[in-house]
Amino acid sequence: MKPTIKTDIMNHLISHGPQKAEVITRSIGCTRSATTKALRVLRDACMIYVSDYEEPAESSGQHAPVYAVGCREDAEPKAVLTSAERSRRYREKRQ
Repeated sequence: MKPTIKTDIMNHLISHGPQKAEVITRSIGCTRSATTKALRVLRDACMIYVSDYEEPAESSGQHAPVYAVGCREDAEPKAVLTSAERSRRYREKRQ
């Protein structure tokens, strides 16, 4: 019997600790949409929570949630970068 995506996610988080959805997706080898749906179901069932938000990669401006095992309150989302802040970071990296 093949384990479900939810089981794979739980096993991954238990063995590797808190992770972003992107890392979980690569690790368990399924699609991003399937991982996202399973993460939503696990959060609704109070099996995982958002422990933190990682800084945005490059210039996206969106903070990525970091998922962890447990039934706790989700971390507060961080503010999205403004256009001026994204531009400033981009210019700093180009120098």
